[in-house]
Amino acid sequence: IILSFLIDRRLFKMTTFDAYDPFTVEESSGPLVNEGRRADGRFPEECRPVFIQLGTVPAASGSAYLEFQDTKVMCSVYGPRQNTRGGAGFSSNGALRCDVKFTPFASPTRRHFAPGQDVEARDAGVMVQRALEGAVLLETFPKAVVEVHVLVMQAAGGEVAAAITCASAALAHANIPMRDLVIGATVAQVENEIVLDPSTSEERKSDGTLSMAFLPSAHEVTQMSSMGAWPHAKVLEAMELCMDGCTQLNEVVRDSLKTHSKSSS
Repeated sequence: IILSFLIDRRLFKMTTFDAYDPFTVEESSGPLVNEGRRADGRFPEECRPVFIQLGTVPAASGSAYLEFQDTKVMCSVYGPRQNTRGGAGFSSNGALRCDVKFTPFASPTRRHFAPGQDVEARDAGVMVQRALEGAVLLETFPKAVVEVHVLVMQAAGGEVAAAITCASAALAHANIPMRDLVIGATVAQVENEIVLDPSTSEERKSDGTLSMAFLPSAHEVTQMSSMGAWPHAKVLEAMELCMDGCTQLNEVVRDSLKTHSKSSS
């Protein structure tokens, strides 16, 4: 199925996406980890191929597009601008508002959600906001608000981690003061093996998942959540693998920011 969109060319730079069937999920029938290799050929500590592009929404203050192979996320940032929400009052700190939305074709299950009833999207927005609030210097824009809008275009595993990383890159592109970049990563416990950046199949068949938002330079965790049963020793191993993945991805995001800055100057 090839999906075509009517997009205002004044607002968006066109990005080419691979055609795919959003309502077909390929499940591996064999073991997910075999002789140290995963079903897609990766090692347990290996991320999927990453692609990042900045400035994808020129009308926004900052924007970014991020791919983890088949997981595709776009983020736009607006502000700082006056906080017009009623009852906001004066505050010495600014406000950060984040929301996450999934396209109806992001995955086979998305088409069954009615607008306003998507609990997964609301929970993802809360996690993204918590992750970013630990890094954004809100005191630098008092009585103002920065809005972060994340759109998950294709969900194939690790959507929240991708949303956090994409939002951080968009904030940096918008020149919003931050203590550090916020990088997200997810690990899963699959067949007694901890794997980094799990695919949808690995997440579904896992005994548990753990997601983290990490400040690589400050070496601080701003948000962490887990699902499933995790023995204490495995939790520590999972956290270390998450931090290693964040450190690797941090270099990719920083290189992209540097390249974009040079090409824009």
